[in-house]
Amino acid sequence: MARARPISRRAPPTRSALRLVTLAALLALAAQVGASCTIEVQERHLLFPWPAPLPPVDERIARRNLELTTADGVTLRGWLLDVPDERFTLIYYYGNAQSVVGAAYELYSLAERLRADVACVDYRGYGFSGGQPTFELLAQDAVAVFDVVRARTRGPVVAMGYSLGTGAAVMVASRRDTAALVLVAAPASPGAVVAHMESSLPWYARLFFDLEPAPALRRLAPVPDTAIRQVTEPLLVVHGTGDTVVPIAQGRRMFRLAASRRKRFCEIPGQDHAIALHAVPGFGECLVSFLGDVARASR
Repeated sequence: MARARPISRRAPPTRSALRLVTLAALLALAAQVGASCTIEVQERHLLFPWPAPLPPVDERIARRNLELTTADGVTLRGWLLDVPDERFTLIYYYGNAQSVVGAAYELYSLAERLRADVACVDYRGYGFSGGQPTFELLAQDAVAVFDVVRARTRGPVVAMGYSLGTGAAVMVASRRDTAALVLVAAPASPGAVVAHMESSLPWYARLFFDLEPAPALRRLAPVPDTAIRQVTEPLLVVHGTGDTVVPIAQGRRMFRLAASRRKRFCEIPGQDHAIALHAVPGFGECLVSFLGDVARASR
């Protein structure tokens, strides 16, 4: 199968900058008033859609539209990449600030390298989909996407998540029978993300600010490091030792808590949070080996 043309991976340049500017302004204000304060971290601070143009891809892999309407009337849209003689189907739940279009080269890379059909649907408020995102609805929609894809295929279905998408993938595997679960750069919970955000602040910022999850985040249940205790499917957890966004300790926690009898932890030395099949050779080796075993076991 022909390879797709290389496409540069560009991280959203302004979102992080805006957060730093906002933090600097808040610090300056706090310094003037001379008082400490607590900042509540809301869901909107952890979920941020980011539009992206459609890159050039290999059109010899058939791309079909996927569309479903949720129980509350929101339309979710995405793609199914159809590969001839596929070994299995993989549902990919992408990371924050991404979309189906933004993840296109990764989706095509997965389809080609794994010889698998690949499905991906935009979260609410992301990409082509309507509605507003919340963690609770993200989990519900992820299961609905799995059910739609499962109904369209006769072979095994693998759930795979990257970063934010690992929470969706865990919820699917804890509630449905999947052939395997793959977690890449997985945060343990929104609370763990907030705690790491606070610990990453410079010491002088912590003199003025405390970060804590808002009540809506504290009420979330189950969170990924709880739900994964219900996962018994074969599990692959991939994490970079240089990840400063989601420390590798969170990935190790998810691996340790999983009830899977067959599980593998793939540690990528020096790798940061940006782990992609077409860009990180160590990741490809782990993924191809693990899912090759899953495909053979499913025959």
